[in-house]
Amino acid sequence: MSGFGTLNKDGTGEWVVGTEKAPLTSLSPTLAVNVNDGTLVLAGDTSVTQATVKINSGGTLQLGQGGTTGWIDGITYDNGTLAFDRSDTNTFASDIANNTSLDPAGKGGVVQEGTGTTILTGTNTYSGGTVITAGTLQIGDGGTSGSITGNVTNDSNLVFDRSDATTFAGDISGSGNVSQIGAGAATLSGVISGTQSLTQAGTGSTILTNADTYSGTTTISQGSLQLGDGQTSGTIANTAAIVDNGNLTVDNPAATTLSQVISGTGSLTQSGSGTTTLTSVDTYSGATTIQNGTLALDGAGSIAASDGVHDNGTFDVSGVSASGTTVNALDGSGALVLGDKNLTIADGNTTFGNVFSGQASGTGGSLTIASGTETLSGANSYTGGTTVDSGAGLDLTGSVGQGTVSNAGTLDVAGGTVGGDISNTGTATLTNGIVTGALDNGAGATATATGGTIGSVVNEGALTLGAGNTVSGNVTNGSSGTLTLDGDTVDGTVADNGTLAVTANGGTAGSLSGSGAGTLAGGLTLTSAADTYAGALSGTSGLTVAGGTETLSGANTYTGGTTVASGAGLDLSGSVAGNVSDNGTTTLDGGTVGGTIADNGTLAVTANGGTAGSLSGSGAGTLAGGLTLTSAADTYAGALSGTGGLTVAGGTETLSGANIYTGGTTVASGAGLDLSGSVAGNVADNGTTTLDGGTVGGTIADNGTLAVTANGGTAGSLSGSGAGTLAGGLTL
Repeated sequence: MSGFGTLNKDGTGEWVVGTEKAPLTSLSPTLAVNVNDGTLVLAGDTSVTQATVKINSGGTLQLGQGGTTGWIDGITYDNGTLAFDRSDTNTFASDIANNTSLDPAGKGGVVQEGTGTTILTGTNTYSGGTVITAGTLQIGDGGTSGSITGNVTNDSNLVFDRSDATTFAGDISGSGNVSQIGAGAATLSGVISGTQSLTQAGTGSTILTNADTYSGTTTISQGSLQLGDGQTSGTIANTAAIVDNGNLTVDNPAATTLSQVISGTGSLTQSGSGTTTLTSVDTYSGATTIQNGTLALDGAGSIAASDGVHDNGTFDVSGVSASGTTVNALDGSGALVLGDKNLTIADGNTTFGNVFSGQASGTGGSLTIASGTETLSGANSYTGGTTVDSGAGLDLTGSVGQGTVSNAGTLDVAGGTVGGDISNTGTATLTNGIVTGALDNGAGATATATGGTIGSVVNEGALTLGAGNTVSGNVTNGSSGTLTLDGDTVDGTVADNGTLAVTANGGTAGSLSGSGAGTLAGGLTLTSAADTYAGALSGTSGLTVAGGTETLSGANTYTGGTTVASGAGLDLSGSVAGNVSDNGTTTLDGGTVGGTIADNGTLAVTANGGTAGSLSGSGAGTLAGGLTLTSAADTYAGALSGTGGLTVAGGTETLSGANIYTGGTTVASGAGLDLSGSVAGNVADNGTTTLDGGTVGGTIADNGTLAVTANGGTAGSLSGSGAGTLAGGLTL
């Protein structure tokens, strides 16, 4: 057909104009097509691009007849039906509008019935609705044009393809598929219903802002599918499975429940102010991001397959039906609500920051770090404890609640606070940390504390308490434990039944007990001694008893000396190798001092006797038993009393005070006694006794050598067969 400028279709029935082999040619560029009634089928191609097409309320214009021909472009007034029936892809660029001036009752519509694809790029305002029975009706071609209004019955494919932000307010019903393939944001504010499926396939997003009821699958191939826009909620039926290979965002102000399984390689974002609850075992593998509001797991809800959780809102796992749930990683500054459940961090995904600066709460709630290293820098108040598995790590710069931190991996408390205990079977480092409860360092474990405070300590592993650290309670060092004091302070008792080492930086404890070995490279100070230490201390440094009374019952070989402060006491039933500087009370209860006792306080020798190398000082002394000096070389200016006696077994001892002990004085062969003071009892001299103005209240039994200096001497009597030299007078 050719050569006409107007094409009118009147009357009922169908009229087919043109074919693939008989196209419409030589038509007027401004061809007028009027479909007044029935159906006009343009089956042949036409090059007309400026046609004026009018479809009245009783008419239908059909472009194509199922093949690849039949088309016209131009201004279209649709008060009836415009149908597309092609098997290929075509773009209809004209605007399709109602013309109420021609037909006030006209509400034209569009039908897509061909198996091909029709792309609408005009601004279409027809109000009679859209029906898709086959093929694809696409709104837009990737640019910024193309729109429809009204409701759509979709039993095939409805596609949106715009690069800008658009809104379609109509309802979409049927059994087909709705797709968004553009780079822009397509808001679908009507209701999507029926058995349809929904696909987000472009780089842009689909935003749903109504209560959609479609029952087909929701697929996100790329881009983002968003439920709600922050002001208006959008939901989908929980019977519709979600395959997420892009991003699923929930931006609802109201509560939302997703009980279907969310699968795929994509991510989930909670951005609305409301609460989104997941109740199925979701298998999506991308990240979970909480920007705002609450993401809750309830019942069987699980996101264990997700890469991890970025929590900058609220993550609530308190409603899971099991004893706990699992995530692969956790970071962010939001809230973590545990209730009485356990959250396990299973993978420690290194693509995450793994720093949680928010607050985890829950009475009985707990946290398990199974892999990777997690940093907790917030004020956490959950009470069920924290578990760090072997190979995992916890960096605590914030705080955890009253539960126990059980560490089999690596624990670093750097300025952080543990509200309960630490049970360590791995490696623990505390730097200016606070442990309110006890540190239990198990066999094979290693722990170091520098600065900060610890409530109490039980050690069976290797433990170093360093400078600035204070243990407010006791430290118990077990049989397999190695305890190093490196400038630390223990307010309670160090009970050493293993190995104790004090470094050159020294150490302070309240008291010392146990039977383990100890090495003093630096001084050990006891501030409130009240115990018996049966072990053996060695090393080049010494022991100071600054308060209380310490009992040493073992064979101690440290050479740095022992100092007993004023008001303090030392009970010695064992031995010490060095000197004893006594400004308090030193009691020898069968004990031995390898060096000199400098008695400037009180010296007491029990009925079990005592031994010292030498005796000096000006303090008082009481001898209930014998005191033996093995290498005397000092002057004692104090006063010894009691019923016991003094034996000088080696060296020469000078007594310059008024001694009133009654047990006698024995000077062994090779030993000496210089007496410028007095003794009340007898002197048995088998060595050398020198009276240098001194007085012996009893008898001098001289079986060695007796010397009286120019200062003279006095004795009660003189016996024996030894020699004597009188440089001064001897008075008997």
